[in-house]
Amino acid sequence: MVFHKHPCPEQLYSWRDGTGREIDLLVERCDRLLAIECKAGQTVAQDWFAPVEGFLSLAGNAAGMILYGGDRGQPRSRTPVVGWRRIATALARGFGTAAK
Repeated sequence: MVFHKHPCPEQLYSWRDGTGREIDLLVERCDRLLAIECKAGQTVAQDWFAPVEGFLSLAGNAAGMILYGGDRGQPRSRTPVVGWRRIATALARGFGTAAK
């Protein structure tokens, strides 16, 4: 696993609501959720953000990110874009456990 040691172990889920909205990967640690949309493409598309933004509007204490096939990260206001090679650092940051 790429997760950092933490007193609360991570739980992994996927999520889909009755209208078909879905999140590829939900990571739960203690009382926090990290919604991750996984994309194989190397060019970021605006429609990638809708599932994460929709989930974040429903969830209380949650963060989100897009994990994609490219190399360059793109900071965004609420949903950063992270290249797949940086998954370990991105997960730590998503839970506030690494320097930004």
